[in-house]
Amino acid sequence: MTTPIDRRTCLRGAAPLLLTGLAGCSGSSCGGGRPPTIEGEEPTVAPGEETVVTVSATGVSGLSFGDPYPDDAYLMMEFGNASVSPDTAHGSDGSPPGYGWDGCTDVEVRVPLTVPADTERGGYYYLVYASAPGGDDPPSSEREFTIRVSGS
Repeated sequence: MTTPIDRRTCLRGAAPLLLTGLAGCSGSSCGGGRPPTIEGEEPTVAPGEETVVTVSATGVSGLSFGDPYPDDAYLMMEFGNASVSPDTAHGSDGSPPGYGWDGCTDVEVRVPLTVPADTERGGYYYLVYASAPGGDDPPSSEREFTIRVSGS
């Protein structure tokens, strides 16, 4: 099993490349060159329960998620059933996917989450990366959020 630190390092290294590709060629600066803001829910759920995780970001042209960790076999963020507002202009079909918009956009992504009945109690994490429009090196942000699994 990959340790959380190894996975985090890998995801952080790949995210800027993905987001730069999603950012498009808009020459405008969003918010005066400031990085996007990201807010995400940090639910507490019991094994066997389902919920929806909502992530919102302002001033973005690209948004992507890192896999939940330490072991994404325990938590399943169902990106294929996510709702995204506003509709995306482009993106990637990976898992997790990347989402892209033309220009500076405020977005909300709602991702269903299912916690298998045999999941151990504790903190699990997901990462969100966002990029503003801005050419070759757009301002970007990343945030880590906790999903707490309570006792069964």
